[in-house]
Parts: sequence; structure tokens; C-alpha cells
Amino acid sequence: MRGPAAVAVEQVLGGLARLEELELWSLSSGELVGLTEVLHRASSSVAAHGLRALAEFEARGVAVEVGAASTVAWLTGSLRMGLGQAARPVALAKALVECPVTLDAVAGGAVSVEQAEVITKTLAQVASVAGDDTVAQAEVTLLRNAEEFFPARLAKIGHYLLEVLDPDGHEPSEGAPERPEPFLTLRTLADGTCEGEFRLDPVTALTFTQIVGAASAPRPSSDQGRDLPGAGRRRADGFADLIKLAAGSKARPGAGRRPSR
Repeated sequence: MRGPAAVAVEQVLGGLARLEELELWSLSSGELVGLTEVLHRASSSVAAHGLRALAEFEARGVAVEVGAASTVAWLTGSLRMGLGQAARPVALAKALVECPVTLDAVAGGAVSVEQAEVITKTLAQVASVAGDDTVAQAEVTLLRNAEEFFPARLAKIGHYLLEVLDPDGHEPSEGAPERPEPFLTLRTLADGTCEGEFRLDPVTALTFTQIVGAASAPRPSSDQGRDLPGAGRRRADGFADLIKLAAGSKARPGAGRRPSR
């Protein structure tokens, strides 16, 4: 049964069909970049509307009305989707009902479906240890980080966020290994260079990797080309810049040191 919503979608599909007449080879690089970005936003928007529809489909129990055991069963039977392919969007659709800001971000193309999965799973964990205000703040933080980081990195940020909110975590099972303590060892070599190993706590590690990553990004060295040393050398140079910056700071060394346990 066709309704206004179906007609609107058909109009969108009609507009996309006109792209088949477009000779992509005739586009400039800038136009091709713009087209790719617009199509990504369109894809995210369509996905967001699809998730909204799935959430309503699930809430009403439409699958049972049409003879299917569940929404997932209807998707696998009627749309010939694989079981995993059907279960993921249904779970995400239900989760996004509780996260309308994230759903809006997906619809606007600012957040991908994969990032939305990470955000909703993290927020569900945050809700188990904190109140509504904290959950809302966590959502804003994750959405801000989603502008820069891909899903795997965003998941790590979510993990670190949970570490801050619930540092004790779940009661460890008997015999579970303890988390290694942070440490730093340094050795000064005969030529004056220094080497060592270290381990940082999760919160400090997040800050450290973000700062060093930003400081060690490849930069143009001249008008003729780019300076592209290896990633390890760039990180070392970025770390050196941070040390020089800290050396010029008026902060008292050790002022922010954590008390030993």
C-alpha cells in the first residue's frame, strides 16, 4: 500500500536515477569530492529514516500482524536479508529511540551507522552506572569525537569514558588478573639519546595518544613537496615538541601526581 512516505522515497530514488546519466569522467576532482560527500550524507539520511521506520515497525508489532514471528524474521523472509544483517539494524533502531540526538546526527550525515552502534552501546553502559544528565553529557562527548574518529577508535573513547565514570568496574571474578600498574623506565645512552618503556592508565593514554597523534601528522615541508618521514620518527618529533612545550610551562612538576594506592 503506497502512502505519502512511499511517494516521497520514490521521488528521491527518481532523483538518484538521474546520476546514471552523469559521466563521472567529466567531473573535476573537486566536483567528484563534493559528489562523494553528498552521496555519503544522502546514504546516512536514508539509513536514519530506515531505522526510524524499523523502530516504529518493531514497537507496533507489525511483523506479527503480517504473519512473521518477529521483525528480524520478516526482514529475512520478505527482504531476503541474512540473519545478522537483519538483527543489527533492528537492535540499533530500538536503541536509537532512546538517543534521538544521535539519530538526528545520523540523519544529517554527521555520524555513520557504525558510529551510532558504538555510541548507543556505550550510552547503555553509561546509563547503568550514571544518571540521565551524565548520559546526555556522554552522548554530546561521543558525538563530538565522532566528527574525528572512526568507529574502533570511538569505541576506545567510550571505554575510557566508562573507566572515568565507573573506575572500579564490575566485581572481578576470582582469579581474574589485575590490570598492570602504570610505569615509566628511562635509560640514557652513551651518545646522549634516551630510550625507555612506559604504560599509561586509560584516561591518560587517551589524552597522550590524541596529542601525539595531532603533533605528529605529516606536514608540508616546502612548496615543492611534503615531509614524509616514517610514522615512528614523526611521533618522536611530536613527542619532543610536547616535552619542549612542557619545559616552558609554569606548572610545577608533580603537582598533578596521583596518590599511590
